[in-house]
Amino acid sequence: MNLLLYCPKKNIEIIDILDFVYNDMLANSILVYPNSQSIKFFTELCQKYNPKGNRVFDIEIASITYALGIKNIATFNTKDFENITEINLINS
Repeated sequence: MNLLLYCPKKNIEIIDILDFVYNDMLANSILVYPNSQSIKFFTELCQKYNPKGNRVFDIEIASITYALGIKNIATFNTKDFENITEINLINS
């Protein structure tokens, strides 16, 4: 992620900054989706952790990343994932 600390143009438009950030995110990110393996993991994790409410979405994220071989998740909300032993947390 880039942080714009200084801009030599004096009259830069906010839309130009947003366009830069958006394009940078597209170039340095991948989108992930559920697949048959992640659905299998999701079912197993739901049986193991019995999530309630919004916790289901945390389990879904963990199952998708786990199915893709991603074992480390960086997050500001470590408490959302701290009891899911299948993944490692990186506190952002």
